Order: sequence, then structure tokens, then C-alpha cells
Amino acid sequence: MATMGYTGIGATQQGMDANRIGLCPVTAPSTGTIKSISLYTNNYTGANIKAFLVNASLAIVATSIPVFTYNSVNEWVEFFFATPPSVTSGTTYYLGFMGDSGTGYVYNAGTGVINKYDTSNNYASPTDPTDAGTLVDGTVSIYATYTDGEYLVDYYFGMTDSQANVQPEYSKRGQSFTVTSATTLKNIRLNIDKVNTPTGNAYVKLYAHTGTYGTSSVPTGSALATSDALDTSTVTTARLWYTFNFSTPYVMTASTYYTFAIEHADCSNTNYIRISRDASSPTHGGNFIYWDTAWAANNTQDMEFYVVGTPYVAPTGQYMSTNRGYW
Repeated sequence: MATMGYTGIGATQQGMDANRIGLCPVTAPSTGTIKSISLYTNNYTGANIKAFLVNASLAIVATSIPVFTYNSVNEWVEFFFATPPSVTSGTTYYLGFMGDSGTGYVYNAGTGVINKYDTSNNYASPTDPTDAGTLVDGTVSIYATYTDGEYLVDYYFGMTDSQANVQPEYSKRGQSFTVTSATTLKNIRLNIDKVNTPTGNAYVKLYAHTGTYGTSSVPTGSALATSDALDTSTVTTARLWYTFNFSTPYVMTASTYYTFAIEHADCSNTNYIRISRDASSPTHGGNFIYWDTAWAANNTQDMEFYVVGTPYVAPTGQYMSTNRGYW
């Protein structure tokens, strides 16, 4: 998959204050559509971060869906676009990032790449960083990825003020969501950490939906699809995004509600994983789901998640309308 920017991990850590946009110059190697921007964050502090595609005139072309990063975490964070921007081959752009609190990044110093930053911006309402000055001389660990047909089917990013324990009493936790267009499920991404030393594999399973969407949504029937395994011993004690790929394709029907649940049969009351959720001000159209001898719904909470797919193309000789809804 094509990228533009620097995909290596820089040796120098740096922090940037809230409401400042860092801008890193890149040249598009080919014409195409940008699916996401990835930034390597360091353990400067926890912050909500947005990524930006900015043109050579320092006008914002596109702003990503925000992601919350956590203290003491060094990781690549991927920022998706609800409406993906296009770039033109040979044209210079800036890949930008800004947090509502201190934002950590890494770079290799002295490479001759002159980055910029705008010290008078606003995270809540970003403006074009036309007064940006020099940030650092160095190659920042940030890059954009061209689309490969993937798009964001549904997602929720809210106040991750709570975590749901996956323990014997509640060994399955999930969410209901909407599929607008016929889509082949590719992966589901969840924000997870662990307590003590869990073992065994966790899976995410896709189910059909029953109940009133957003009020009493729960799974029904056997799983429609099961993800590849996540070895829970590899989960960290700091919250990170984990991707559950579906190696066996499953086509989700247009204009249909579905549910998913993460399931960990080998959990215990002392060794378990936890899933990020919003328990204070959830706004997703679906609702939180859990298993307690039977499936149950909680319409005052939403799980933090991304469902990723590719548009389904009907076999030759058949017609199926698709609305791609790219991210």
C-alpha cells in the first residue's frame, strides 16, 4: 500500500503544547485518495489528537476523526478521515497534528527537512495555520496512507471515561452498529488494556441484530463471522488500539443493523482485559452489549470502536448499488 511521509521511528522525542499544529512537509508520490494519517506518539501526556492534510498555501484540506492517546504510551496512532482527501502526484503538502493537551512526537534531527508549527490555533475549531513558523529541522515520524478500497463502516469515539472488564461473569462485551451499504467486513478495532496477566485468545464475533436499535440491541443466533485470534498475553497495561482482522470474508447487507462482541473464554477474575467505553455522554446510535447468562443491553453506554470494510462488488451478471462512504 502506497504511503507518503516517514514510516520509520525517530530517535528524538519532543513535546508540543495544546492548541498548536505541527506541520511536516511531504510530496505526493502519486495521485490518489488518502485513507489515513499515522503519527508515532510518545509518552508526553494523554491527549485528544486530530490529524490534518494541509496544502502548500497552509490551508487545511481535511481534518481527521480525533483519537485519544494515553500517558506512558509510545505507539503508531492511525487517524481516519470521514471524507478522505485527494492528493496530486508531485505536489507538496503538509501532514499536521494537534492535541487538546500536550502532544508527544518523535523525529530524526538534522535531516534538512524543515517542519512548521502554528502557535495560535484552537483544537476545538481549527483554522488555517497561515502564520506557522519553524518547528524543527528533522524528519518527523508521520505518514499518510493511500486508500486500498477500505472505508469506515461505522465508528464511535467519545469520552473514554470508563472501561468494561472482560471477566467470567461478563466474558463478552460489544456494541450494535449500522451498515449503510453492502460491505465485506475487513476488521474491527477496539481500545484495550489488561489487568495482571491474562492468557489465552480473545476473538471478536459478528452477530445478527435483534431488539430496538439504540435501546435494546442484542445479538441473536450463532456468530456470522469470527475474527483472527488476539493473544491476550501480548496486550499491554496501557490502552492501545488492537485490530481484529476477519480472514474469512463476510458480506454485510446494506441498510442493516449488526452487533459484535469481544469474547475471551480464558479470562479470570484477577487476570483479564478491559475495553474502553463512554459511560457518561454516549452519542452513538447503537448501544452497549454484554453477556450475563444471556445477552443484555445497556443504552446508557457506547463502546469505542471502528468497523472497517471494503465495498462489496456483486458477481458479474448481477447488479448491486453501493454507496462507498469512504473514510
